[in-house]
Amino acid sequence: LQVGLQQMLITEFTQNPQLRIVERGKLKELLAEQDLGAGGRVDANTAAKIGRLVGARFMIRGTFIDFYGDFRIDAVIENTETSEIIKTMKVNGKRETLYALIVNLADNITKGVNLPALPKQAMEQRESRQVPTEALQLYSRALLYADRGDTQRAADLFNQAIKVFPEYTEAQEGLRQLKQGE
Repeated sequence: LQVGLQQMLITEFTQNPQLRIVERGKLKELLAEQDLGAGGRVDANTAAKIGRLVGARFMIRGTFIDFYGDFRIDAVIENTETSEIIKTMKVNGKRETLYALIVNLADNITKGVNLPALPKQAMEQRESRQVPTEALQLYSRALLYADRGDTQRAADLFNQAIKVFPEYTEAQEGLRQLKQGE
């Protein structure tokens, strides 16, 4: 879920037209180019540098744990200019409510740090969406395989995610991007 959670949060943030988001793919390229993300991890020492390189004002990083079905996501917002931690937050709940946890976390991240909130109508739409955790897991695996260059396996997993949740626009978009890259 490491890659999938990143992308799902980015997707939630892109619903807010007032936020400018640096795409996960661009961050991945930058990490490789600058050799900043050894092992795929961004820590407190590299977060501010990466943020400055991409022109971001804030960097969001975090961790998650799935403890036998009890899921927790922790996030930290860091000012890229000062390296100051602006805010920390956590959400927790059952694995079956993973999508709701992600929506809640994205909303909490923008509150209290002078970031514009998602418009009310869009927030209500996101909160009412019921994406099954199985589809989220398949989507996350698909992203991982796509990152590794295994487009066939990624396509299979995107299709499985769509089969579980036919309205899964993110998986449909991932599949479309794979086909464009061929």
